[in-house]
Amino acid sequence: MANPRPPPPVAEPAPPRRATHSMASRPRLGDMLIAAGLLNQQKLDQAVSMSKRTGDRLGDTLIKSGFCRPEDIAQALSKQFHIDYIAPRQLSTSIVDREAVKAVGVKVLEEKRVLPLLLNGQPCLLICDPLDTEGTDKVESVLGKRPYAITTPSGVEMILQILAFETVDADRIIESARESIEAGEVKTLFQYLLGKAVLERASDVHIEPTGVTTVVRYRVDGELRTALSLPRSRHENLANVIFGMAGVDLSDFGRLHDGRFTFHFAGRKLDIRFAASPTVEGPMMVLRILDDTRSLATLEELGYTSWNLNAINQLLRYPYGLVLVVGPTGSGKTTTLYSCLSRINDGATKILTVEDPVEIRMPSIQQVQVNEKAEVTFARSVRAFLRQDPDVILVGEVRDEETAREAFRAANTGHLVLTTLHANTAVEALGRLFDLDMDPYQVSTTLLGSLAQRLLRKLCPNCKKRSSLNPALLFPELAENVFGAGRVPTKPFEVWEAGKGCTQCSGGHSGRTVVAEVLALDAELREAIYARASNEKLVQTARKRGFRTMMDNALWLVVKGIVSLQEAEATCGPMTTAPAKPAEKPSEVRR
Repeated sequence: MANPRPPPPVAEPAPPRRATHSMASRPRLGDMLIAAGLLNQQKLDQAVSMSKRTGDRLGDTLIKSGFCRPEDIAQALSKQFHIDYIAPRQLSTSIVDREAVKAVGVKVLEEKRVLPLLLNGQPCLLICDPLDTEGTDKVESVLGKRPYAITTPSGVEMILQILAFETVDADRIIESARESIEAGEVKTLFQYLLGKAVLERASDVHIEPTGVTTVVRYRVDGELRTALSLPRSRHENLANVIFGMAGVDLSDFGRLHDGRFTFHFAGRKLDIRFAASPTVEGPMMVLRILDDTRSLATLEELGYTSWNLNAINQLLRYPYGLVLVVGPTGSGKTTTLYSCLSRINDGATKILTVEDPVEIRMPSIQQVQVNEKAEVTFARSVRAFLRQDPDVILVGEVRDEETAREAFRAANTGHLVLTTLHANTAVEALGRLFDLDMDPYQVSTTLLGSLAQRLLRKLCPNCKKRSSLNPALLFPELAENVFGAGRVPTKPFEVWEAGKGCTQCSGGHSGRTVVAEVLALDAELREAIYARASNEKLVQTARKRGFRTMMDNALWLVVKGIVSLQEAEATCGPMTTAPAKPAEKPSEVRR
């Protein structure tokens, strides 16, 4: 079996410059971050104070406190020390100096967090801490002096982990698991499967028994891909290992189970959420991979359009009220909420959250994990929060009338409340609130706005193919909403579709982007909501203020060449009078 393919570079970085070590010419890290708009003085003062108490470096403290991302610190250090910055996404094993790695040894490089590279044939050392001269001296004692480049610690660790994986005989592990029922062999197989899933950026691992095999599948960018199959006779052995790690009773495969355990990989501690269902073929298991140490993406990086960003930023400026983020499971609602919290977390704002589960830990924010057995529920937690002087409250999900009532109560008593709800559109979210017995007056006076979103697979910029779209096939109203009245093209215009795949993508797609709609309430919309106006009437009223529906925004992404028409229609619904031709074979993609 082939070893897992590492994430490819976007483009090979330029050869690095030699470092400049003059202390006199070196600006201070905190001042550089403030000048770049990545930090304010209050957060810096807090971080400096914590750094003095703990003895940690300022950059490490800023990251641990959630004030800055690792990428921000690495870029600032690159400017401070006059060395080149290489983004983690640009790294791959194709630019590794393998002879140098062999000479030094992977274990030494992992310990020192240093990686020898060849950039356009020029040797250099990739580091993550310019002040760790002990690590660079150790490596350079073998390789000789080299210029430096810098990236994040996780960037170095991930490539070193991939190099270690390349030495693993995957076929031997799988065959051993097929032939042996020894727990050690099966546990090694499980660790390989989970490690491979992390390297392939999978969000979930599905382990499914069939009549003659056990199929292992990964969900990557919303798409479910088959990783490998094992003999059915090994399913119970694998289940025993997973049940044991999750602390679940091994004696009963016939019940519904859930649990959690920790998996250490590439210098990270991953939280694995486990769920099992007793199918007729045996326990079906799903593992959700949560990396609570990963960097938070900004709203811009998530892909929001400029007009939606402006609307969201306005909503977050209010001192009290309720903001809803809606969409189906797997549409990125929680990630959006975290990005919103990161934007308003200025060090002077008290933020409390109650979540199930806590997916990303934010050290400067107080986060509560729902625990039904201990009676720590969404509603009870919000009631308790009101006695703890918060400014902002995040409620992971409004699931019932009690939680909705407490969320509205908090928003009415001087707090900004952010929460999620299952609804298809921003306008339909209002109906869901009415279903939860919220009265129209309460909704119209308390709700600030509703944001609905989905995730679309982006076209690979390296292998996407040109195509064309006849504007006559577009629904007329949709075309006018996107291009403007009287501006709809009269001739076919250029769009793009997925290619066959290349070394930089998987099947013609690379990553995902948000497609969203933001309904920000004003006086006229509040009156319409209080009068229980129809959804169509609410959309018409909102359009007068520049509201664009999710389908409007999806077509805009098609026109810009970011996503294909096929992907947009599969996620948001028909946009043309004729179905878009399929660009690929049907796949199991979560919408």
